[in-house]
Amino acid sequence: MTRSAEDAQRRRTRSAEERAAQKNAQRRRTRSAEERAAQKNAQRRRTRSAEERAAQKNAQRRRTRSAEERAAQKNAQRRRTRSAEERAAQKNAQRRRTRSAGVFEGGPTRHHGGGAAGIPSVGTQTLRASLHRPPVCRSVCSLDTFILKE
Repeated sequence: MTRSAEDAQRRRTRSAEERAAQKNAQRRRTRSAEERAAQKNAQRRRTRSAEERAAQKNAQRRRTRSAEERAAQKNAQRRRTRSAEERAAQKNAQRRRTRSAGVFEGGPTRHHGGGAAGIPSVGTQTLRASLHRPPVCRSVCSLDTFILKE
């Protein structure tokens, strides 16, 4: 083979190798095209989870809103509790009023009359004296009879 023919052959051979190299490069590029497709799918999955993130954010907002509602409920509860304390205070005041119109001042108690019961109020001395008498005398009727007799 002449030198020029060998050079031409070498060029042809080189270009065949180059063609093989190009083919391999193409294969690599094709493979990365598949990879790109895989990446795109992964991206789609990530995008889907972005939508999910948005959904989660909305859910969080809803939860936050209900947190504000919880705060409002707590405040309402506090208001109710305050009125419970007021109720307790009223009860205590009522107890004080009842106590002050109690046993020795002729209030509505068990063993003697008050004005509301239509039975004469019992004075301190009379009741104290009656409490030392037999139990029968301490009942409302016996006590009234006893007071009226005195």
